[in-house]
Amino acid sequence: MYGIRESLGVDSVRLKVERRALERIGHVLRMPNDRLTKRVTLGWMKAENSENAGTVRGHILGYYRKLVREAGMAPENIEKEAKDRDKWRNLIQKRLL
Repeated sequence: MYGIRESLGVDSVRLKVERRALERIGHVLRMPNDRLTKRVTLGWMKAENSENAGTVRGHILGYYRKLVREAGMAPENIEKEAKDRDKWRNLIQKRLL
């Protein structure tokens, strides 16, 4: 199966989902600080408490944390890195090749 995707030049579905999630994280990080979406989403960066454990939101935020960790990005630095769209896009491409 991997050989077929490789010969056709098609990425796996998992890779596409992970790339899109990291793009979404960058999009949210570039929002103004007073946006509700940003305040709610960034709750995952400030504390990894068990308050949301077992909830849909908890699973999504856990997935975002996992993606950032697996991509080798430090959660405390990603907001600064995401401000530059081209730099963020390049980081995502390099990390997910």
